[in-house]
Amino acid sequence: MLSPLCTDGEFFSNQYLAYTPPLNPHLKMFTKSDLDQIDINDFGLHRYRGLYFVTYRQDAFNSPSSEENIYISRAPKEIGDNGIRFWLAAEMSKSEKLYGPYLQEAEFRPISEEKFNALVAEQCLDLIVKPQLPLNKSGQFVGALLMYSMETDFIVDLFAEYEDEYIHFYWHTTA
Repeated sequence: MLSPLCTDGEFFSNQYLAYTPPLNPHLKMFTKSDLDQIDINDFGLHRYRGLYFVTYRQDAFNSPSSEENIYISRAPKEIGDNGIRFWLAAEMSKSEKLYGPYLQEAEFRPISEEKFNALVAEQCLDLIVKPQLPLNKSGQFVGALLMYSMETDFIVDLFAEYEDEYIHFYWHTTA
């Protein structure tokens, strides 16, 4: 039974009164060419409905002198977003500003769910209190992108799409 507040296929679950947007299953995950279409100076890019993040600063690690940091951002998928807006908002949540060359030099390399989970687990090994892994246990995996890895820098930057949410994982060290 639909709520009288419904519009264009949107509905609220009577059981929990939680908003459930209709998702477009044919929308493909973003690519580097999508980034070229966006003005990274657009002030509105820092906003993404439902975006929240957890930060692990260097004192959260067994060895604070390693100067490691982890940022895990999540959000339910927005209608019409292929993930690019979420990724940019997540990038801004850790630095408040988008750095064009950093974004342009990202690899955008597709990876499997297993590889995504392995990279996340590897970077979380030295945390005193680890997040529950894998980060998404119940959703259907759609795809993931490796933006940066230890192969190129002291950064691991990952994006994953599940049927119901996006996840951004960022680890870096200055040591």
